[in-house]
Amino acid sequence: MAERRDVKFTLKILTLLGLLFNALQLRTAEQVGLYANSAAVEILVTDAALRSSLPRPDTDQSPGVVDYTAHQEGGGGRGRGEGEGEGVETVSDLSSHLMEGALVTMQQRPKAQSDESEPSFNSQYPSSPCSSPTAHRGIIVVSLLGRMGNNLFQMAVANRLAEQLCWSVVYRPSWQGPLAQETRMRECFPGAFTYATAETYRQLPVDVQDALNVSAAHWDLLQKKQSNGPFDTLRNRLRESQLDGWWYDMDDKTAQNVHRGQFLDNVVAAIRNETLPTRVIHLRGFFIHSEYLEGWLPRIKGWSSVKPACCRTKLPERSNTILLHWRDFSDADGKHLVNYNTDWVNVYTDILRHYGWYQQRPLWILTQPSSVQSPDVQRLANLTSAAIHTGVDVPDAMCLLQRASTVLMSYSSTFSQAPVLMGDSVGKEVHYPLLKLNKPSVTVPVSSWHYHLANETGIKKFEVPFENIKEG
Repeated sequence: MAERRDVKFTLKILTLLGLLFNALQLRTAEQVGLYANSAAVEILVTDAALRSSLPRPDTDQSPGVVDYTAHQEGGGGRGRGEGEGEGVETVSDLSSHLMEGALVTMQQRPKAQSDESEPSFNSQYPSSPCSSPTAHRGIIVVSLLGRMGNNLFQMAVANRLAEQLCWSVVYRPSWQGPLAQETRMRECFPGAFTYATAETYRQLPVDVQDALNVSAAHWDLLQKKQSNGPFDTLRNRLRESQLDGWWYDMDDKTAQNVHRGQFLDNVVAAIRNETLPTRVIHLRGFFIHSEYLEGWLPRIKGWSSVKPACCRTKLPERSNTILLHWRDFSDADGKHLVNYNTDWVNVYTDILRHYGWYQQRPLWILTQPSSVQSPDVQRLANLTSAAIHTGVDVPDAMCLLQRASTVLMSYSSTFSQAPVLMGDSVGKEVHYPLLKLNKPSVTVPVSSWHYHLANETGIKKFEVPFENIKEG
């Protein structure tokens, strides 16, 4: 009897010690999980090993050239990819407290501020994510969709999650070509698209490596090959290991009914306090929505800044040159241009006349090489005495959009919006013609931009308040 009492007493002591240990762990996790409001702009990448080595954005530009040679054209609006939707799972099985937390926090957020470069709710920069117990415990796999304009929005979400979790990112080639994976893109956008190495893989905990059970060569192939083979192997290994919840798919529909940015924060918090066992986050969506960017634009501007050496076409110094981006789209068969039954020459000349710029300020038309000789571009150039430029390549063209002080953008073009939104904003004047206010195609409303409602023949209404635009 005495021995039995001693055993019971010992078990009680061990239970109390276990509870005390868990409480201390929880307290530590809470401290690590605190976020600091920060206005500092840092150039950070997703791979922790590279974070300290990247340069900051510079304003120096290289001598300019006018180049009509063919280069890979940047992505415009949303596209349809081969196998779209294939293998994508929703996250309806995610704990309901993530959704509820997002809704509650959304009601408590302060109103949006006037400048798009300032956070409209408290920035969720982590104080020291790499000291968290969950640091390096997982990876973020991004199945890129579309081309460079679309890819920058996908990068913003991926790098945001990676910075909050201190995880690395693997970018899979897009169905429209491995544009973001090309060496030139990685060189010119050093803070945006990193290339995960075998060393990145070896940073993962042993249990994660064992579950994935892939070689370094497979890891490399995952980022270079457009087929789903290497990706399916990675996903199936986790499923076969019967590790419930380790794989987590996220697409455009995941956070449709809640504040998208707060939803990301809640997912991060659940992973960091280990209530969500996720080890691989798979992003497969366009993620073109202002809520993903709120509070993170200073960081995103740093990530997406074009390396100065890649900015080869130079706008005239101290000039009032207007940069007009003309984006032509092809229809499903890739042969006929889509113009939304709108005379865009009239649309742009209406804007130029309304502000007294027509034939009064120099105008550059920036367009893809295939559109240089198009009748509409030539007609617009002749009417406005504009110079036509293509940029030397995609990074050079995006650099022009990032740095120009006055920009007239193309409707429904992420190639227009991404670099303008994520580039220089101080003193920048942006004009965006819309065809509708209710969920205009691929549009992120920005408070400081000038919106004009167009119809088939020109501008119907100037200076539409951005609050009137209902985001899709």
